[in-house]
Amino acid sequence: MAASSNRSLWRVVTGHSALRDHALIERELRDSLTRLREGVAYYRPPCPASEKKIRDGGKLKGNKLTLVLEISSHLQLDQEQAPDLFEGFLINAHLGTLGELRERVRSEGGRREVVEEVASYYHSERLHLLRCLKHMLGFWQDPNHPFRDVYSVCIGEITKDEKSFIKSLWSQYQAAVDNDLPSQLSVSEETQWSVQRLVEQVELLEAILLYYKDFVHEGAELVCHAQQLWKNGCGLRQSCPVSLVDGAELLQRHIGHLCSLILVESLDLESILAHLEDPGCLEDHHLLKSDSSSEVEQLDNLFSKWGDQDCLTPVLLSWALLQFAKQQSHTDLEDVRLLGNRALSGGVFQYVRCLLGSPFFSRERPVGGACRSVLHALLALALSQFSDDSLGDRQDLVAIASLTLTHPPLRLQFWDQGLSVGVGLLVNSSLSHFPSSSSLTSLLLSLAGDQVSAGHVWQLLASLPRFTEKLPHREIGTQVKVVTADEGEAPMLKVIKPRSFYTSEARWLGLHGVVLGNGVCGEVWEGWEGEELVSWPLPHSVSGWDLLALEIVRLLQTCPLDSSTDVLVARVTGSIRLVTQLVKSDWSLAAELHHITSQAFSMVQRFAALPRPPTTLLASCVSCLAVMATNNTAETWLTLGQTGFLPYLSSSLPPSHDNLECLSVAPGNYGQLLKMAECPEGGYPVTMAMLDLLATTCLPGNSVVLREQLATVIYIMREVFLSCHKWKFKLRSGRRQLELGLLRFCHDTLQRHRDSPFSLGVVVATQLLSCPGEQGLLPLLSLPVSTLNSLHSAALGTSSVSPAVESVRLSLSILNLLLHAPPTQQSSLLEWNLANTYPHIVSNIASYIYHYGDSRIPIGATAVLTRLCQATPLSVFSCLGTDAVVKRDVFISRLSSRVEV
Repeated sequence: MAASSNRSLWRVVTGHSALRDHALIERELRDSLTRLREGVAYYRPPCPASEKKIRDGGKLKGNKLTLVLEISSHLQLDQEQAPDLFEGFLINAHLGTLGELRERVRSEGGRREVVEEVASYYHSERLHLLRCLKHMLGFWQDPNHPFRDVYSVCIGEITKDEKSFIKSLWSQYQAAVDNDLPSQLSVSEETQWSVQRLVEQVELLEAILLYYKDFVHEGAELVCHAQQLWKNGCGLRQSCPVSLVDGAELLQRHIGHLCSLILVESLDLESILAHLEDPGCLEDHHLLKSDSSSEVEQLDNLFSKWGDQDCLTPVLLSWALLQFAKQQSHTDLEDVRLLGNRALSGGVFQYVRCLLGSPFFSRERPVGGACRSVLHALLALALSQFSDDSLGDRQDLVAIASLTLTHPPLRLQFWDQGLSVGVGLLVNSSLSHFPSSSSLTSLLLSLAGDQVSAGHVWQLLASLPRFTEKLPHREIGTQVKVVTADEGEAPMLKVIKPRSFYTSEARWLGLHGVVLGNGVCGEVWEGWEGEELVSWPLPHSVSGWDLLALEIVRLLQTCPLDSSTDVLVARVTGSIRLVTQLVKSDWSLAAELHHITSQAFSMVQRFAALPRPPTTLLASCVSCLAVMATNNTAETWLTLGQTGFLPYLSSSLPPSHDNLECLSVAPGNYGQLLKMAECPEGGYPVTMAMLDLLATTCLPGNSVVLREQLATVIYIMREVFLSCHKWKFKLRSGRRQLELGLLRFCHDTLQRHRDSPFSLGVVVATQLLSCPGEQGLLPLLSLPVSTLNSLHSAALGTSSVSPAVESVRLSLSILNLLLHAPPTQQSSLLEWNLANTYPHIVSNIASYIYHYGDSRIPIGATAVLTRLCQATPLSVFSCLGTDAVVKRDVFISRLSSRVEV
């Protein structure tokens, strides 16, 4: 028997159920094969024959028959499928007793409410079915996925008839666009149905994109589907009233993104890029074969008529690149150039940059990986066929390359291909501008995400052959002279008197300075911004990493900071981030880069006390120190404490259990920066970096640095944890992110230190237990389970778990750690307060048993209730009130489920 609901099937497919054995999962998928193959087309429209069969069957009578027929009519669902849907609703989504349900369906208004609840469950079931299919399409060829063999078998069965399967997906997408809403809907119901239609379109298009990642989009079908997407306006033409939907613009824009990506993926630019060196092999491309000329002509006519809609520009550029690769031997390329220029004038790379920044395309998801692969191939082919200075704003090209290279397979591919093709040409060009431009550090930061790539990045700058400076106009005639070049060659600059660079900075670091002797020649050329630059050979005694260190010292010697130093601050910030990522990926490089990482202390000491501190730079420095502290904890904390940056204990009392509340803490430069810079601006990068530093280094047994860590932890708990809900935030997501960072820190510290007699865990626990409930964890546990379920369902289509859902999970876990700690007066007071002062919180925690998305939430809620029942059983029973019996039945139902964890 297959999983009773698509939500249960989703948990089985993703490995979040009790069924972990491959054979059992394969059996579940085999039993659900019809649903998976048909998708949402599995849900059929009503028909008279089904209604007659239901009425004459005798199984449904009275109010139940009336209710099932109303459900069928409202959802436009086959009458024979409506009873199964209703049974699934009772098992998986109903929040009351059967007796209460019987009372409600006796009245017309009550039936209407129940039908709406069933409709919400029905919408969720449709989405979970599509997400099961999409998940398997995303991982069925991933060798690192534990269920790859199971997915391969299932996808093999589903795609046995490839054309039938993909044709069904396209039909389902068109139905989601065209189908009218049911009649007699309220405004809120219209909104719900409209959102459902848009989200279904997103899920179907994402499944189609993942399908074409592994299967060829044949020419005839490509023509048909391109016309279909154009007819739908790439998401802009909808039959449902999207103007009523909050967030519809974001969903429609994402639909446009997916339409564009599907068409670009279908052109298979990766194959063209792989065979640029051998044009004869292009004949193997599915659109460049001799028997595909008719389809190519139709596509050419279609694309030439497309308007200036921004989501179409990547398709136009891709088609122009494909045509250019095909016709390079021909002289008539005017039409191809016009098409490419239309895409560039339409802002194609600005659009692609915006697309990659969308939350729907996180690199953790298969759809995000497919998106990055498609757009990386587009950028690489464009750079291979045309000069980068002819493709528009260089910053867009650098940003796109940086975002795509975060995908691990693309990093490996980059190093295999080298710097002579594709995005390697962009990196090579950026090397020629080093260190006068920050584009190279941005690209290398994306390339340094794993140990192998980190080694390549280090070697690239360690063996840097040349460096660049702006043309020294004032020194021409005194230290350098212009050497006349032959026609067609770049002019040269020759040193006639030895020149030194970074002299004082080199003395500061004890490095060899950069000295150019008499006769050394440099090439003069025009940079990206139109300025004249000179490229000089770099002495063998100096590496690119030395230049980065010297740039940092130059910034340290610059005082005060003002608008004229913004460019230098940005370059140094990029350098610190790059070095941080390298050391994080490969600790063996820490010794080679010590002359850079050690400057982070100096920058923190010098800039944190400024009236207008560079918070982004300081946050990068603290993040760098957090990585260094993972291996050198004591040294890092002691040195950082000596800079005056950290809060410190201003009382001479030795810290102990009994006097934690009496300890006085001075804010240090960090506290001043928080109050004078971060709070007024509404952005908290340094505070987030401080939480990372604490979370990664507050380990048991670090008694040498306990005093420094102790003061910082007390300050964070008193001044940040208890006050941040009153602060100004520049971004809507800022509050949630800071809240989540604080909870993660508290949770990790409590877990690590729970067995220590006196530790930072005790400090955190004391601060949490002594603060009023209204300011601590309890407000986070008042989020209704209905909202929690909605947020989790919405987050399945984006990059990661909703911060609000994660906050609830962490709050429950922290509460359990506090309640299960050795009993103290404060912990007993917390138990009493929960059961007597905040009964609504206890009732809400109990309702988390209705949450099925993340099993850790109901598990945590059950553990809290267990402890409270042991301490104050009667009070807990009174908190639950009349819902006690209902929740007991849900507990029993979940325990009896085959897929329950």
